[in-house]
Amino acid sequence: MFEMLFASKQKLNILFEAAWEKGEFYKAVRIGRKLINKDNNDYKNLNNVAMLHFKLGFYEHALNYLLKANIIKETAFHWENIARVQQALKNFERAINSYSKALEIEPRRMSAWYHLSKCYKEQQDLKLACDVLTKLILVYPENSEARIDLGIYMLLQGKVEKAKVHFDNVLTSSSSEKIKASLLNRLYKYRTKPYTEELLSYYKALKIG
Repeated sequence: MFEMLFASKQKLNILFEAAWEKGEFYKAVRIGRKLINKDNNDYKNLNNVAMLHFKLGFYEHALNYLLKANIIKETAFHWENIARVQQALKNFERAINSYSKALEIEPRRMSAWYHLSKCYKEQQDLKLACDVLTKLILVYPENSEARIDLGIYMLLQGKVEKAKVHFDNVLTSSSSEKIKASLLNRLYKYRTKPYTEELLSYYKALKIG
């Protein structure tokens, strides 16, 4: 690590990105902290280092860096990342408020809508999760993962026909075998739930996946 001793900010950024790409996450953390010591007001560095800590499960550190980044420059991107950390900490109300702030700044931010639906699902509020996903696919109808989630959440509420509409849409509109396999894998995960086994048999009979 001698190369870091007198390294410039530019050099440290290169080392940080290289360590992250190689999966050397703890090395990247050390470099990231040096980056922050060199420039504590670079919100991009703060965000990057925060999300590395998030990836490693150091949620409180991640949150502190993100809050600092968002004070320097408030963005939908920062609010969404703050929400993801709050969600990981099971601070669901704070997470929802942060997702809402992200969407106030950038209403069409697809990833924020999607993570918000996951947040409601974690709280077992399937109705609100479905409401969020319905809004998402109205704007982004090609989002197959959102449609699969929406179908699964409807299925878990016993709304079989509505669920099937979304599953069929995914299968007819996507040529990706990976997406089709994802649908079957998700259904298989919930195979012990009512109606799911029948749907699995139906789609397998169609030789999907």
